[in-house]
Amino acid sequence: MSSGRGGLGLGRSGRVPLLGLLCGARAGAAGAARAARSARHARRMRRGRRERLEEQIEAFRAAVCPKPSDRLRRAKLLSKLEKISKQLLGSDVQVLGYGSCFSGVGESDAEIDATVYIPMTPARAAELKTVAATRSRQMRAIVNKCSQLGLQTSDNFGVRRGTACIEESASVHLSGNLWRTYTAARCILSCQRLMPLYSSHLVRVHLSSVQSPTDRIVRGWTRLAKAFCSSEVQVCDGLPSLHTLARKDAEGIVSNDRFDTVFVPFQDVDKVGYKGLKGISSGDLLLSFFDFFAYKFDWKREVVSVREASRQTIESPCFQNLWGRTKKAGLHVEDPIELGRNLNNTVSPDIVERFRALLIDTADKARSNPDLEELICLDGRPMPRAGTCEEPQQLQATRHLELPDLESPSCECMVCGRKFSGAWSLRQHEVDTGHFHTDDATQLLSQREQDAAAAADAWSRLDDALSEE
Repeated sequence: MSSGRGGLGLGRSGRVPLLGLLCGARAGAAGAARAARSARHARRMRRGRRERLEEQIEAFRAAVCPKPSDRLRRAKLLSKLEKISKQLLGSDVQVLGYGSCFSGVGESDAEIDATVYIPMTPARAAELKTVAATRSRQMRAIVNKCSQLGLQTSDNFGVRRGTACIEESASVHLSGNLWRTYTAARCILSCQRLMPLYSSHLVRVHLSSVQSPTDRIVRGWTRLAKAFCSSEVQVCDGLPSLHTLARKDAEGIVSNDRFDTVFVPFQDVDKVGYKGLKGISSGDLLLSFFDFFAYKFDWKREVVSVREASRQTIESPCFQNLWGRTKKAGLHVEDPIELGRNLNNTVSPDIVERFRALLIDTADKARSNPDLEELICLDGRPMPRAGTCEEPQQLQATRHLELPDLESPSCECMVCGRKFSGAWSLRQHEVDTGHFHTDDATQLLSQREQDAAAAADAWSRLDDALSEE
């Protein structure tokens, strides 16, 4: 019997290995339980950090979003500037707003971007000597009148180049003889710059699709934030190109201008079945942005392009006319409207490298501790906090609070016959060339003859210059 027990390993000496196996199994189970508890704790911690990040983003949104009173001040300033412009330049003149204040990413203290649109007429075409000189004269007249009326004006933005800063202030009584002056509204006013209207419409569609304040957050990093954020969600989350969607229904639209203005405007996104991002939180979008541009994006070769909505390099045929292809700084960002324009023309290689290093550092922080204040308050200033609630004010229906509509899918210049994919691109062509729309056959014939003579003179001077070489 003893030999049998010994053969089975159940003798006195065999009890120790069996006990060890039991203890080892218990220890393994306890270790697995500790690991499971640790994993659950880590998941709860990550979930808690993500929830806190969402709360911080919503608080940030509430703090920086424009209030009804901010919109009212902007509308009043634009209305005042338009009244001045009409008095000086003609009753048909318009002041058109565009940019972040109208596309949805403008903060409460953001400056207004606007342009003075002066329609081309036969009389104005006859007075048009050079475009730059004419716009400079028109802007100087507006700026001088604004100064006379008590508005603060500045030519630091280059009135000679057709832009100026116009500011309206408000004085607040503190105590005794102590007053403090605040900026009520500030406008960067240009002259005859119509193409940004298309860019603002394009941005507005992307913002309505993503429905996240990520653009506002990243704007503190770079002026190219809108292109960066839109491109990242396109290539990573499948957001389609608005240009591509529009081309499906644009076979009849022919355009030989240098602008690509054929895209789905925000009024029509539902008609083409455009689906925005669903089920992706603002926090996940923000962390994905940092991760993509810190670790996945090729800064030297890839092009940020919301028009193409795909990852492509600078060697791709669609970018063959992009300016600055050989620029050492890299960071190629295509203007989705003005074909060939590379938005890297204002940055140096040093700035690009510092920006990239900062992105990598922030992406590392985001992986370990996604705290919004740590991620965006790079200069040490505290996070903006929401103030007291404000009662909504009644805003009169005015076009100064909305982007101008994109009119007419296809147009043709009556003078030179060029075709354009939108009314505003045709108007840009008219104010740049002096061409105009008229029902007077005599005026039209005279303008065509002048245009042909000017073109012939230009070709003659070019031929003379080439022959001298």
